Amino acid sequence: MNTKLKIFLCLWLFLPFLLGCCRQPAPTKETHRTVLVYMVVDNNLNVYAVQNINSMKQNLNADAMETGRLLIFYVPPFSDTQQLFEIKINTLTGQGDTLLLHEYHFDNTLEKNAMQQVVRDAKRLAPAKAYGLVLWSHAMGWHPSTSALDPGNINPPTLRSAAEIIEDEELIGWFGQDGYYHMETPVLASALEDQGLEFMLFDACFTASVEMLYDLRHCADYLIGSPAEVMGAGYPYKDFVKLVFREDLSTEALCRQLCQAYMTSYRANTTHPSASTVLVKLSEMDSLAVCTRAIFEADPIPVSSIDLEGIQHYELMNPHLFYDLDGYLAAVSRYPLFYNAFKNQLNRTVLYKDCTDQIYSIYSSSRWFDVDSYSGLSAYIPRYDLPYSQKITNLNQAYFQTAWAQATGQTAPR
Repeated sequence: MNTKLKIFLCLWLFLPFLLGCCRQPAPTKETHRTVLVYMVVDNNLNVYAVQNINSMKQNLNADAMETGRLLIFYVPPFSDTQQLFEIKINTLTGQGDTLLLHEYHFDNTLEKNAMQQVVRDAKRLAPAKAYGLVLWSHAMGWHPSTSALDPGNINPPTLRSAAEIIEDEELIGWFGQDGYYHMETPVLASALEDQGLEFMLFDACFTASVEMLYDLRHCADYLIGSPAEVMGAGYPYKDFVKLVFREDLSTEALCRQLCQAYMTSYRANTTHPSASTVLVKLSEMDSLAVCTRAIFEADPIPVSSIDLEGIQHYELMNPHLFYDLDGYLAAVSRYPLFYNAFKNQLNRTVLYKDCTDQIYSIYSSSRWFDVDSYSGLSAYIPRYDLPYSQKITNLNQAYFQTAWAQATGQTAPR
């Protein structure tokens, strides 16, 4: 065999190997959606947080996770260190493992700069076409954490007012409990504006307060919240992780399915079958304020002349802080023209709403109340007929400082 033939045969035999070495690796799929869960549990909820994280790890969908990334910012109790980690599929077990991405040493994770840094880091470490945010902790809607109302009536023992620790009489509405710290709703809004969020999901109580939603109107396209209390177990994350990375759904359709999964889970709960949810299109909040203002500028019926017992409440506090928005405006509106305009706009703002027939509340020994009407949004009703007048006066003053009250033309009587 001549030399040329030997060389040819050698090349032929090694050709598959040579071609294999030159083959490009399979391209990585672009991340469709990154979801950050901002989990503040330096409080009495940590046991539920751990359960929720384990539920996420055990129920990840491997196919969906090919183009989705799930990040958790975890604020544990009694610790100076917080962690940003990712839950990823373990190809051997088929379940989720945690991968530490970054550690922090914030004094207060509910400061604007702290939240913005975590969101920026999440977007830098897990870039995607779209982003969602879950806010997980305690919350109190528009209600000031430092109001002068008796904490024994308004706050359960584990949620006593931070006024004993922090002197801040201007705190208007809050999310989160990091030790004794809360985050004012306007500060939360300023931290999240222009972050490019598709949706926000509050796994926290009283977050469908219209006053709170108005503050957050520039923070995302859609918001999922609850006008009432949320059970400690929170959202059913076994369903969440199977839904949230689906690419075949529009953002609105995805949010609807998240709401439906939540309600289905709690209707099947035999211990605490209590849930309420609402999906809000935040870009409609300005128009809702305009229609509400028209009612308040057209000589509304005084609150003292209406039967507040006939308006749906969303808790068992004394006095009530969260009434049904639609029921309230229907009661005080004198002119059907303005109320109908409001109602039509409310239907454009609230895209989905649902609740159980009864809702649980920790604020009374009776624990449960019936839901006879449900618009999905709550509102505060300023009152001047209660015996502890100074406490209510302070609360009313706080209410009239909210952007919602100012945008809708509500002012304290002179």
